Amino acid sequence: MSSAAFSDPDDYFSSSRMSFGDHLEELRKHLIRAGIGFTACLIFSFFIGTYVLGIIKKPVETQLKAFNQNRIGEMSKKVENGNLTEDMVAANRPTPFFKFAFPREALIAALNGKSDDGAEFAWKGPAKGADSIEGELSKGDSKTKLVSPKDCVIVPVAIYDPLKMGLGMDESLREIRGENQLSTLSIQEPIMTYFKVCVVTGLVLGSPVIFWELWSFVAAGLYPHEKKYVFLYLPFSLGLFLGGILLCQFGVMPVAISALLSFNELIGLKPDLRLSEWLGFAIMMPLVFGISFQTPLVILFIDSIGLLDVQTIQSKRGVVWFAMVIIAAVITPSGDPFSLLMLWIPLGLLYELGIVMCKLRRRGTDLGIDVPDRDEVVGV
Repeated sequence: MSSAAFSDPDDYFSSSRMSFGDHLEELRKHLIRAGIGFTACLIFSFFIGTYVLGIIKKPVETQLKAFNQNRIGEMSKKVENGNLTEDMVAANRPTPFFKFAFPREALIAALNGKSDDGAEFAWKGPAKGADSIEGELSKGDSKTKLVSPKDCVIVPVAIYDPLKMGLGMDESLREIRGENQLSTLSIQEPIMTYFKVCVVTGLVLGSPVIFWELWSFVAAGLYPHEKKYVFLYLPFSLGLFLGGILLCQFGVMPVAISALLSFNELIGLKPDLRLSEWLGFAIMMPLVFGISFQTPLVILFIDSIGLLDVQTIQSKRGVVWFAMVIIAAVITPSGDPFSLLMLWIPLGLLYELGIVMCKLRRRGTDLGIDVPDRDEVVGV
């Protein structure tokens, strides 16, 4: 006998139900389509990965440069005011005398108040290990003059105020040494970092397709009135996801980096930021914000389908806020209190926004979709 003979004759949905195998097959189809969309975006991301990596690095490198400039500015004030520590006093002692060689021709011209009109000098023959460029000069290079040690005047020179001189040259030296940039400690780190950036870029660019396929799979198992909410909320869900990423990247990250770097100044440490470590923080935080920004729609959706009403959601406000602290502590990549706070507060505000949206909807400001009675939906 067929299984239909034992089915409930009052079950009007028996013919429209899918078996577990059918659900898996439907899920497989949606995942394949989402994977194809992601793969296409991933391939495209390899062409713009350098640009995206520059955007990711910019906040930390900008704040790192500002941190170093502020540190040098504070030290310059101490030097000007004579408020020097013992280490600074020791560093500011005049240096020993060094021998400087001045081309006699240039020195005589300078003493006579004449300009060297862009003339350059190079060693003629070896001079204590110095490389000679004799024979390498082109005939048209008339501005470069070859000199030997006997053509120079040796003058002893000492730096009387080395600390002030070093402060004046610090910014240029930091740019030359790349101290305002992130550092790498392994030869494979840059290429692995580039690949990770491309993967995340592919996920963000492919998020419309991925969201559509996931929501389409969810909608397949919902009632008709519930499906309306799914396709209604989908564009808002995508907008909130991208909005959360942009807000974190351009609003939260600079403030968070500045606050975290300030602790180095507070306890007297020199920051040396690694590319891979920063990347974990810089990638996860925007994604966490993007996902967290789904909170209002989740609350509105739960209220719309009758799973929970707004009064119940609002009555659990204290428990929810406490739970959000734990969630923020778990999903914050760095685990520091400041990043936790920067995530916990938006989560709480988004939760409150969801409650407000539910109340406005119940006052007749919804989008015109008829919602069945909650008891009717739950009792089905």
